[in-house]
Amino acid sequence: MVSVQTSSTFKPQVMGSVANTLRSLTPGEAEALQFVSHDKILTWEGLVEHIGKPNATVHLIDTTRFEGHYGYTRNALGRGASYTQFNFYSEVQFPQTRRYMPFLVFDFRDRPLLWNGQSYRWVLNIRRYDYKDSHQALADMLAGLRTLLSKNLMAGYGEPLLFVYEKPGTYRRPHIQQLTEVKAAGFETITEQQMIEAAGGALVSVLNPGTAIGYLELIKVGEDGDHLTPRHIAVFEDTPERIPPITGIVTLEPQTPLSHVNLLAKNRGTPNVSTAKMELIPSLAGSIGKLVKMVAKPDGTVTFTPVSQAEAEQFWASKTKDQLEVPTITATSLDPVEFATGSPTDLALPNIGSKASNYAVLQNRLDPTFVKPGFGLSFAHYQQIAAEPDTQIIIRDLLARKNLFAPEEINALLKLIRKSIEKHTSDATIAPAIAAVRAVIAKMPGVKRIRLRSSTNSEDLPTFNGAGLYESKGFNVDDSDQKLRKKLLKVMASLWLERAFWEREIFAIDHADVGMAILINPAFSDEFANGVVVGTEESNGFRTWVNAQKGEASVTNPLDDELPESFAFVGDRLSELQVQSRSNIGSVFLVDGADTIRNERQEALLQLRQVTQQLYEHFVEAQRAGGDRRKYGIDIEYKLMQEGDAVRLYVKQSRLLNLGEAAPDPPTGTRVVAKDNGMGGAHLRRYPKQLSELRDDQMCIMKVNQVVGINRVEDVGNGFAKINVVVPCTACPSFKGEVYVFRKHFNFL
Repeated sequence: MVSVQTSSTFKPQVMGSVANTLRSLTPGEAEALQFVSHDKILTWEGLVEHIGKPNATVHLIDTTRFEGHYGYTRNALGRGASYTQFNFYSEVQFPQTRRYMPFLVFDFRDRPLLWNGQSYRWVLNIRRYDYKDSHQALADMLAGLRTLLSKNLMAGYGEPLLFVYEKPGTYRRPHIQQLTEVKAAGFETITEQQMIEAAGGALVSVLNPGTAIGYLELIKVGEDGDHLTPRHIAVFEDTPERIPPITGIVTLEPQTPLSHVNLLAKNRGTPNVSTAKMELIPSLAGSIGKLVKMVAKPDGTVTFTPVSQAEAEQFWASKTKDQLEVPTITATSLDPVEFATGSPTDLALPNIGSKASNYAVLQNRLDPTFVKPGFGLSFAHYQQIAAEPDTQIIIRDLLARKNLFAPEEINALLKLIRKSIEKHTSDATIAPAIAAVRAVIAKMPGVKRIRLRSSTNSEDLPTFNGAGLYESKGFNVDDSDQKLRKKLLKVMASLWLERAFWEREIFAIDHADVGMAILINPAFSDEFANGVVVGTEESNGFRTWVNAQKGEASVTNPLDDELPESFAFVGDRLSELQVQSRSNIGSVFLVDGADTIRNERQEALLQLRQVTQQLYEHFVEAQRAGGDRRKYGIDIEYKLMQEGDAVRLYVKQSRLLNLGEAAPDPPTGTRVVAKDNGMGGAHLRRYPKQLSELRDDQMCIMKVNQVVGINRVEDVGNGFAKINVVVPCTACPSFKGEVYVFRKHFNFL
């Protein structure tokens, strides 16, 4: 270990955002960006830009203005509104595309940390972003980061301790079972709990105080917790990467105020506590499996007490006030709908669902070479299936008494509904659907396999995306009617999947109003590539952001070690590509090692751009005609198929993306005051969307009676108003300028 140089002069060479200007920070400005973690440890959150390059730059983040590393990158570093978390992860996780390295520095300059007989003045931690490096490459990167921070931030304060994670796992590197390489790189290591204990910090921390009522469940290491619902309080042995919308959080390991879990908790209004051991919170262990009230106070006191079912129901009801109405179903017939010849009524969402209705637009608006023929089964088939006595009884019982049931009982009933649909639907009831599909197959001679795709009235809506909630199935046309029956009923039954029910429950969608139609089109097989493209209208032209992956490796649901190709351009200016990542499977559009498009792919790419803008203009104009003034983008799924010597473009699916902005109205009002929306206050939002649709950095909760000063308010529909904040509140200092609120949660003065 290098001996510590005693230095009273702090001379950082770092960047930061000051008054919306990115510039070098003075020593005072740098120290002002520290926050307190674990009760008493001064901490910097930072980011190295151009990590590993000669122009590597250290940035310190103002955590009162930016929501984490991603928020700083997107806003302070100017990556813009189209820069997604996926883009950020691809530029952090993968060494071949790495641009950024997020870090924390724990500052012990004033009170050196004694560890293994040595005195240390700082601890270095890299954040958990599922790094794909080999052990040696990660150690080399850490050594380079140590050198950079020792020079630019902590010059004169010696070598750091390296913070390592205790529980091995995908998102925890470096950790204590993989220390050979980091030790060889000259690091002494310390775990988070060891650091907190050595510093005299808090082993029980209330990171987000509040009250929650729910069934207390322990999620052990390796369990995903996907079954958790808004009626659960979860105790996580291992801090999770993703947390479903639950009512309370406890982690059995320390968190920092800026951990992804706490940012999520604050923006959802969810009480959040961390503790090193379950025994440190009285009554916690004995409450597992019970219906309890969790009270987490700012002074660090945490209690769990039994609660009645009636009190629980009242609490849960208070959490679902933002009701969303879905389009009303008006099915026209049991006959199949041919999109090429169907009437406007037949092709409308109330008859065939949003996915099928949108596909009909593709088929009738685009060049027919870009779209495979589409057909639909109306909601009438599902209505007959759901009306069968056994199924109808279970559905009615669930909907009438869902507030009385525990989550496990609801999930059991959902399983019974699906079983009833799949196993007990009568032959007479399903026969029209089988006959309709066979009639569709007869209209597509030569097609060997079709896709039966879910199409509901509770997905692909401007205010409710619902992506991935329901199931679709493939069917070989030569297979038996018995196999077809099984596939059809599987799709119909997916309306009652747990993930679909609980997502609708968050939005207070009336489950009695939803239904399942089916979109039918020829299946794709052995595709050359697949992908997603997002189109938006920007000030400098129409922007096309392309994501692509070779073969059948999914872009929408990639495996952990798969990185797709991602780039953007404006207009037809292919010479001005903004390359964000390269595929680690194989190039699709990009020339290997260059920011240019392959000559043989330029035609397909320009066709994709043209199709994207054409669909954008159609769908947005339809919204404008109905008085909707919000800003939208378009989201398209596509395939590239090898047909002979050519690669041919097909459009598979399209939906609007609600970006939430609208034109201003004349100034009115001066103050907006938060009421209690059942979460201890009310939320400011970056976009007029439900809370579960927003990322952590797109919402912030104001406590009851907190005030923001405004100079403009405008109704934008669906209960939302856009306000122009000129005096922010202390709870949400970064929410200035154009902000959205749900009107009934605020008083306008």
